[in-house]
Amino acid sequence: MEIKAIGIDLAKESFQVYGIDAQNKVVIDKKLNRSNFKVFMSRRPISRIYMEACSGAHYWARLFKSYGHEVKLIAPHRVKPFVGHQKNDRNDARGIVEAGLRPEARFVGAKSLWQQDLQSLHKVRDLKLKHQVALINQIRGLMSEYGVILPKTHSKFKTLMVETLEDGENGLSPLIRDECGRLFKDYLVVSDRINEVEEKIKAIAKESEFVKRAEREVKGVGYLVASRFLASIGDVGAFRNGREVSAWLGLVPRQHSTGGRTRLGRISKHGDSELRKFIVQGARAATIAAMRKKDFDWDHEKIHRLSEQKGFNVASVAVANRNVRRMFAILNKLSVVQ
Repeated sequence: MEIKAIGIDLAKESFQVYGIDAQNKVVIDKKLNRSNFKVFMSRRPISRIYMEACSGAHYWARLFKSYGHEVKLIAPHRVKPFVGHQKNDRNDARGIVEAGLRPEARFVGAKSLWQQDLQSLHKVRDLKLKHQVALINQIRGLMSEYGVILPKTHSKFKTLMVETLEDGENGLSPLIRDECGRLFKDYLVVSDRINEVEEKIKAIAKESEFVKRAEREVKGVGYLVASRFLASIGDVGAFRNGREVSAWLGLVPRQHSTGGRTRLGRISKHGDSELRKFIVQGARAATIAAMRKKDFDWDHEKIHRLSEQKGFNVASVAVANRNVRRMFAILNKLSVVQ
């Protein structure tokens, strides 16, 4: 029995498997637990498997590829129109198959193990940065209630915080002084943890030819931006050109055209918001540097002119769009994700 396609609705402990043959007849319709699911898929003849790009999907994609299957991941929002009125596991699995078999179907590149490791490090860093900001805001808020105003910048905050805790005549009660001291210790621990994670990311980035070239050739891109881009993009072969990568990251205008009239609005902001934020912030830094330089090269002159015509923010997003395309071109030239 030849199986044309298998759709799988993933969960942590329950898996719905839905398969059709060449005549589009249902030949597999099973719900399995985790242990049985692995055994079942290992015994299947080589097939094309479709799954939503959700939690755990990249792990299952690597596992199924090791069994010899061809695996395609689909973004959840592309599956939703095919689920139907009633959402359940079976309808989800059937909708995944229907979405995957569409001629215009677009797929998500499956990540390798080291790409997931690198992306996980960035997520840990994001979490610790949020903790760091929460702690500094809590300390500043508590101190301000007692007439002590602390600066926002981390270096100045650390210096003045030490002085404030040692000053016995600044109006802080012993209780609040003790509690703020404990919060400050937590802040220092989190800051050290951020530095540790950044060192791990830097060590990985140093071994990547793509990161080295991106830092050298693309203005506004450092090891954090380049490594995050490399970890997020998955399989570079999933994109036909740089514009598709920009669209994937939401850096192209949102279109609302009708009646032959083209209407372009603000950027769509699709995709990975954290990666987009990193790229845009780097582009803003590059735009500021271009505006300050007196001796322009071609890139700086173009950025400066665009900034004068369209404004700083539009110019920064345009630089971000260009940087994404350049990073894709570098990665595509290297021909293989390292």
